Amino acid sequence: MTRERGNVAGMPLESKRLYYLDWLRALTIGAVFLYHCSRPFGQQMWHIRNAVQSLTSTIHVEFFRIWMMPLFFVLSGAAILFSLQRRSIGRFLGERFLRLLVPLVGLGWFVIGPIQIYFERLTYGQFSGSFLEFYPHYFEGFAQFGGNFAWHGMNLWFLLYLFLLSLLWLPWFVPFGKSRKSLLARISPAFSSVAVLLLLTIPFAAADHLVSALDIGFLRGTGGWSFFSYFLLLPIGYMLFSTGRAQRSIRRITWLSLGLASIASAVYVRHCMFGRWT
Repeated sequence: MTRERGNVAGMPLESKRLYYLDWLRALTIGAVFLYHCSRPFGQQMWHIRNAVQSLTSTIHVEFFRIWMMPLFFVLSGAAILFSLQRRSIGRFLGERFLRLLVPLVGLGWFVIGPIQIYFERLTYGQFSGSFLEFYPHYFEGFAQFGGNFAWHGMNLWFLLYLFLLSLLWLPWFVPFGKSRKSLLARISPAFSSVAVLLLLTIPFAAADHLVSALDIGFLRGTGGWSFFSYFLLLPIGYMLFSTGRAQRSIRRITWLSLGLASIASAVYVRHCMFGRWT
């Protein structure tokens, strides 16, 4: 995922592993694990809930939901860039199918989904009985729409979203022409200045307001962000690693971004706690 090979998207002609991307991915996976461990003890509604909620767990959940999945999709966009530098379109799509759809269907639909939906129904008094008694009812209707079937794979929803977004953005991802650059790689320099990088927060705010305006807030159940936000994050991750200029701009505003993010995160968590704990 994290090797720079060739000059497909305007990157240096070198073979250099970007170890910080590996570390970011490993740390984010660890954060996802701890996040889900905290969910039953937080005050937020979830599939299963402990009888006694914890303020610490609630703060932990609210804080990590801000950056966890957005970072995953940015890293996934970078992974697509590096993958298409070394693979044909056919091989890329084949790997997307095997790595995303196969576990989504095999595990998400028929292993994880039934178990998680079963315990959710028990938690909220919507079913009583054994798992074997529940299993035939699992195929009645679709989860999130009044039914039980976990079409989104429950905690594997990320695989579904990533597969669909990879297909939607594929025409923009694939390199072509003599330069062997994709459409996104060709326009990425326009999104590489410090000012533009900071302004990228505006589309996410607009996407969030769109979810509220259309009354489809249930979409935020996928990691706290909606499909529209992830739709924007995947190509941004691709573009950020398509040009060295974007990397230089990011380094220039590292401490500014960290400071703004820390303040905004504290304000957000405080707002969530004010409504729920006072």
